[in-house]
Amino acid sequence: MRIPSPRAWLQAHRTGLRRAGWALLGLYLLYLLAANVFLNTVIGERVINRKPDRYHARWDWALSAYPGHIHASGVVMGGHARTNRWVVAASRADGRIRVLPLLWRTVSFGTIRAHDVSVHVSKVAEDKPPSKREGRGWTLDFPAITTPSLLRLDFYQARVTGHGQARFVFAKTLQGGAMEVGRSTLRMSRADLSVAGLDLLRDGELEFGLSIPEHIRERARGREKFGILDAWLRAEGAAPGIDLAARDGEAMPLGGHGHAGHLRADLAVSRGVLQPGSRLDWSAPVYSLDAAGRPLRHPLGLALRTREEAIDLALRVPRTGHGSPWLHADLRVDDRRLGPDDWLAPLRALHGRVQAQWSQVPLRWIDTLLDDLSWLEVDGRGDVDADLMLADGQPLPGSRLDLDRVALVARVLDNRFAGQALARARVAGEPGGHRTEVAIRMQEFTLGPEARPGQVDLRGSDLRLDLESGGAGGVPAGTGGTPALRRRRGPRPAQLQPLPAGRKRTSAGWQWQGQRRPAAGPRRRHGRRSHARAWPRRARGAGAIGAVGQRRTGQPPAAPASAGPALRRGGAGRGPGWRAP
Repeated sequence: MRIPSPRAWLQAHRTGLRRAGWALLGLYLLYLLAANVFLNTVIGERVINRKPDRYHARWDWALSAYPGHIHASGVVMGGHARTNRWVVAASRADGRIRVLPLLWRTVSFGTIRAHDVSVHVSKVAEDKPPSKREGRGWTLDFPAITTPSLLRLDFYQARVTGHGQARFVFAKTLQGGAMEVGRSTLRMSRADLSVAGLDLLRDGELEFGLSIPEHIRERARGREKFGILDAWLRAEGAAPGIDLAARDGEAMPLGGHGHAGHLRADLAVSRGVLQPGSRLDWSAPVYSLDAAGRPLRHPLGLALRTREEAIDLALRVPRTGHGSPWLHADLRVDDRRLGPDDWLAPLRALHGRVQAQWSQVPLRWIDTLLDDLSWLEVDGRGDVDADLMLADGQPLPGSRLDLDRVALVARVLDNRFAGQALARARVAGEPGGHRTEVAIRMQEFTLGPEARPGQVDLRGSDLRLDLESGGAGGVPAGTGGTPALRRRRGPRPAQLQPLPAGRKRTSAGWQWQGQRRPAAGPRRRHGRRSHARAWPRRARGAGAIGAVGQRRTGQPPAAPASAGPALRRGGAGRGPGWRAP
């Protein structure tokens, strides 16, 4: 049988092919008309934004050249999932939706390429749980979202600005299904990096990578994802200094003076554990004031190295002259695991030695280290002379800390306590543990309500407080000659905060101020071997000065007791009463 040539076959079927061609052209033109009308009228906007509280999108104009293809300009998309809200903006974007995966309920995109991109992800109070429906939810698959021009990325408290390249890989099954972040990268030159408002890098080179394995929300929620992710960071560039002069009211006084420092970091985290070989070097100036108020500048060097066994940290502020501040610290953390619930936990488990002498250093940084004591805030300046030897964050025998000329402002249980103080702390060894002795002296002090800063209810002088705790765990309450506080009536407060057990001796004189003053004349109180506890805001009192508990009642303090000062109720109906027996 003779096979016809292609030319002969085309001539024989010319009419049918022409009709098929016109039909395909008609279908294509119909698609162009329908798709572009859909994209550029309110029809498409209404269909896509059926649930704007969960997902919304808008664009200036868009076109589709063939089925599955979309090109859009002026794109802004956003959504709200659980307690996370996100917004993405781009000047233009090109992408393609694969048609066949739609048959098995998967919306799969080809490579999406966007330009001039800004991304914002934040945590909000409103929780939007996924809608529950019968059957398997749709799956969103983004194998590659790329941009050659990332301008800004806000990720919770971190912010990166500059001009860089990024690639993001993401897959998510709706209706509470699994989520996965593939190997995603960010590379940016002349980048600015800040965290919680603190500038950490300026005009530097920044590289970042992230991947999160497939998981459901019940396995890792919110910050728990830090324990399953892999991430790495490389950064080098100008870094801020520490300004103790202009930023003495801030807990983390970073910034100022044109970023005269330098930062070099190469860090890797796997499943929440800092990996061996990670390193960080930071050199920066420290700006402060001397006792006469003259500006000073000191060089600071910080080096972090990660070994298989531990994290090593070294800090140096060399002495630049007679009487100038200096710092020498060599520290070690045995646990390389980082916890999102308490980022400062490694600082509270340090081993090593810290030696420092510094005049009029701000004290707000104490709040950062003691962030779990929400009822206590410390502010002011003081002269520090310290030699601390640490093991698991606790001072060892031979450690000492001297604070002089301390302008102290403490906010305790809704009260504002202010005065000039000096303190001496010593740690001595003894059989079975160690003993800590603290002596505090205040020439003058005032106390008033935090809600009315200008009001002074109590003015005192010559406050002397001697504290001593012994043994590895201190003296247990109610033993060792330290009477325990006993309940007078009512339930015990749920948030009772014990002060360190041990022997205490207090002495002070005071005089009441304003309309609430009782009988005329100053008063003095002494107390020995007293055991004190502080309680939540609805109760008023202090073990060091018995009159503090009398502020609301306007009654004079009781006569001194041999067992120590009594803790009185702050008025009827204001919580259970507690007293020393």
